[in-house]
Order: sequence, then C-alpha cells, then structure tokens
Amino acid sequence: MLSYFLVGYQNVCIAPEDTACFLELCRQKKLAYRDFRPMDDGSVALRMRTHTFRQALRLAEAQGISVTVTAEGGLPLYTRCLWRRPGLWVGVLVVVALMILSSRFVWDVRVTGNTAVSEREVEETLRACGFGVGSYLGNFKADRIENRVLMQNRDIAWISVNMRGTVAHVEIREAVHTPPQEDSTPANLIADIGGQIIRVEPLRGNVTVAAGEWVDKGDLLIGGVYGSETSGIRYTHAAGRVYARVVEEILIEIPLTYEKKVYDTRKDAVFCEKSLIFFEKNIKFSKKTGNMGESCDIIKRVYVPFAQFEKDLPFSWVTEWYIPYEIVTATRSYAEAEELAYFQLSRRILSIPGGAEVLSKTITTTHGEDKYILSCTLECIRDIAKEQTVEVLP
Repeated sequence: MLSYFLVGYQNVCIAPEDTACFLELCRQKKLAYRDFRPMDDGSVALRMRTHTFRQALRLAEAQGISVTVTAEGGLPLYTRCLWRRPGLWVGVLVVVALMILSSRFVWDVRVTGNTAVSEREVEETLRACGFGVGSYLGNFKADRIENRVLMQNRDIAWISVNMRGTVAHVEIREAVHTPPQEDSTPANLIADIGGQIIRVEPLRGNVTVAAGEWVDKGDLLIGGVYGSETSGIRYTHAAGRVYARVVEEILIEIPLTYEKKVYDTRKDAVFCEKSLIFFEKNIKFSKKTGNMGESCDIIKRVYVPFAQFEKDLPFSWVTEWYIPYEIVTATRSYAEAEELAYFQLSRRILSIPGGAEVLSKTITTTHGEDKYILSCTLECIRDIAKEQTVEVLP
C-alpha cells in the first residue's frame, strides 16, 4: 500500500461488457492491480499504480476497451496541488525559520527551591537583571546573571541558572534573616484620648494605671523609665496595649454638588489598539492616530495562551481600549448623600487605631443648603496607648 502512495495510483472502473477482455489483457501483459471489487451492475473496480495504469490505458484504447478513472491519489498528486498554492510553501518556510530562530531564545523559566519567595518574584528579579522569557541565548552568561540577582534581591542567598535547550532551570536558596532586635529607644506609652481603663496588657515597661481608673489625653499609661536616684535610672522601650472605654465624636460632611467623570462610549469615540508581544517585541496590528488628550482612561487586557496550564509562552495578545471622558459637575440627592455618609461612617469606625468594640452610637443628621451633615457620638472600647519617645539628657 505504501508503494501505491509513493508513486501514485488511479481507481478505475471497467464496464460489464469489457470486464473479461480487460482482465485477460492484464494477465497477458502482467499488469498488477489490487482492491478488485465486483459492482452490482456487473462492472468491476480496481486500483493500479500510475505508471501501470498508463500502460494499461494505451493497450485498452488500442483494443476499444472503455476504462473510466473514478479517483486518483498519492504523493505526486499532493505535490502538484501544493505547487499550485505557493502560499502554503511560504507558510512552511516561515514556520521552519521561526523554529530555527526560536531555538536561540528562552521559551520558559522554571524555578525550584523557593518557599517564602514566590516564583513570580524570582522571575521579576531575573527580568530586572536582563534575563527571562524571550531573552537571546547568544548573550547568556550564567555567572553574570547570578551575580546581578544576588545584588538585586536580598531574599535570595544562592542561585543557579542552567539552560536545557530553550528552557531555563533556575534553582535558588533563600536567605535566612535574623529577627529584628527590639527597639531600644526609650519610650513611654501615653493616652491618645481620655477614657476609663478597662484592661491593661503590658509587654514591656512600668505600668502606671489600673482597670477602672479614668485618664485624660496625654496621661502616662506604661512608663519606659525604671529605678530611682539611689538605685540608678534605667530606660526601656515601653510596649503593650491599654484598652479603655472612650467617647469619640465623628463628623462627616457630604457636598451635594461634586465633580465626576462622564465617559464617551460611542463606537467612533473609543479606540481599540491591538498588538502581539512576541519575544519582547511589540508588533502592532492597529495604531492610535491623532491626539486623544489627557482626558482618557486606558483599559488593558493581556491574553496569554495556555496560561491555565501554568505555561509561560513567549507571546501574548494585548488589547488596549482608550476611552475618552470629561469632568462634569453633578448633583446628588439627599438620599444619595445619606447613603454615602453612612458608608464613610462605617469606614471611619473600622479605621480606628487598634480596632474598636462599639458599645453605642448616637447619630444626628442635618440637611444643609449645599451639603449633608452627619454627626456621630460613638462610645467604644479600644486601645488608647500611643508611643512617646523619652528624651534622655547626657
């Protein structure tokens, strides 16, 4: 069967009245054929090699035997078809050229030995040092890259970069950092707001308050000074938490008139720019024309093929939308201002230093001519300790 494909073949059909004569002709001239099949109408179908068929056709025409070709195939036929379509040959040559050129660039980077340092961080460090997916292997020098990485990232103590074909195998050892020493600067903990002490959680220093006591803003809570005139003075950096019941006043003002962006989303106003990133080369398929000005937001989408398989290929498809906008003056209703005010109140409560356990809150609102005012009296329990450096005289 392979020989038929290599030299080419024809499927032929012989009429019923000529079947016996044609088969006798093939027997006498020793013309080989295969896939002999009798048909329902009395004709026969068979397959012959191209050069055998040509010889049989000449002999059959000389004796008046009708031979019909039903199909032909084989490598010569495919070659003729390809020769009539030069675009296919050009495509094949381009693919071969890309395969040859791509073997000189880095296709993938694989990192091992990392635990605390993420693989993405290692790749970004390598990229900052001039090495990564798309780097030219003709300029590859492992020792130079390794030294640059060690100077760039202090979390990496040792690194080895080995190339296996177009894949870079990177092995690292992470640096072991000693825990920072405690701050030895003398400091006290004082109250940043007045209130009633609920509990004290000292870590270091001399506690000067107890649960149930009332303190004012600036009062000493945990001191960083020890000793006396007779035993000598010692200093430390006071640390700990002091929780107290406090009352805070929160004022929020929401103007009814404000500025906002209005986007022009018409099809002829939004410009879309598409480009292919191939081995760090940006190939643009559309180019932004004209000056769209500064009042324009850009939405960028990067599509990396086979990213779901965690494979970094050296090409990606980038689409950028340029959406123009203008700043206009808008007006919000009191209902909208109220919703925004309560939202900001929630954020203010959540941002209280040390967290807060809300006990009660009293809210009053005022509708001004051009703003909505929300006033909140908040009673809560929170950490009121604040560091204050102690000045030590020589």
